[in-house]
Amino acid sequence: AADGRILYGNQSACRLVGVSLNQLLQLKIWDIDRHHSPSQWQAFLERIRQEKAETTESAFRTASGTPVPVELSANHVQFERREYVCIFARDLSERKRAEEALRQREAELAHMARLATLWELTGGLAHEINQPLYAISNYGQGAARRLRDGTMDRDGLIRVMEQIAGEARRASRIIARLRQLVSKRSPRRSTTQLNRLIRDCLALLQPELDRHQITVQLDLDDALPPVLADSVQIEQVILNLIRNAAEALQNVARGRRLIEIATRLDPDGAVGVVVADTGPGLAEANPERLFDAFYTTKDDGLGMGLAISRTIIQSHGGRIWFSTDQPEGISFHFTLPLETEGARDGSPSDRVHRG
Repeated sequence: AADGRILYGNQSACRLVGVSLNQLLQLKIWDIDRHHSPSQWQAFLERIRQEKAETTESAFRTASGTPVPVELSANHVQFERREYVCIFARDLSERKRAEEALRQREAELAHMARLATLWELTGGLAHEINQPLYAISNYGQGAARRLRDGTMDRDGLIRVMEQIAGEARRASRIIARLRQLVSKRSPRRSTTQLNRLIRDCLALLQPELDRHQITVQLDLDDALPPVLADSVQIEQVILNLIRNAAEALQNVARGRRLIEIATRLDPDGAVGVVVADTGPGLAEANPERLFDAFYTTKDDGLGMGLAISRTIIQSHGGRIWFSTDQPEGISFHFTLPLETEGARDGSPSDRVHRG
């Protein structure tokens, strides 16, 4: 009824909620629907009077206290000058379990891809970690020698200790980035700055880029707003795109090996990232299969990088695509929606279809 009273329910509804029909008819809709308080019901009623029908996701409270995810299809009905709302509820438990299992498998696949990427970068990363360790050793040995000779005063010792501490922090940051990438955990979304992720990725890839004499030009929007994202997953996408660009440049003449990375705020309210290179473009690739799993033009490639990247971006509500409209090379683009309160809440009732 318009006042929220339940006037009828079939046996399927009773089984879903775990009560008898007599018990069900003594309840109001907000007694079983976790997303419809009395005030929310009035707002819903006003909306459905206008739209006549609405489909949304919610969760029912059962007699045992276990929430059950449901899809609600509601219709506004008037009969003999009285107002009714007819609601059909569909149990989504199996679908939600299947979706969660799929998310877990995608997370495991992404984790395996991260491990493969780090294995390929092992030589350069070992060199990057060795640099601060070598500096610490040199500073320590030099300080010890000068202390034995009596040529170091208190201020000089403080300066050396500060240099050692700085190099230790540098090594710690490198190891922290590696630990984050190799960690196996459920996806967690939080406020994320894409510019920072790009710089972190470049710090990891710098030894490889230097070895191949690749120049990177950054055009990052300093006023770029944050997104709500899993930073490890998005960092994995950025790593994939930069490494693909670097590999495309290996047969390009030295001095012309360039990767350009840009960020921007799109007019439609999404944050965009572009990774462009000056390589051969799609000379050997089938553009229709570029994001397909196991498709690769490399002899030693698995063909999973772009497929995983697309899965990650789409799971964040974004888009990923490529373009070849520049004079040479290829550009990969992806967008992510801005952080919003609704996205942070992530309640099932946010999914509404009206008609």
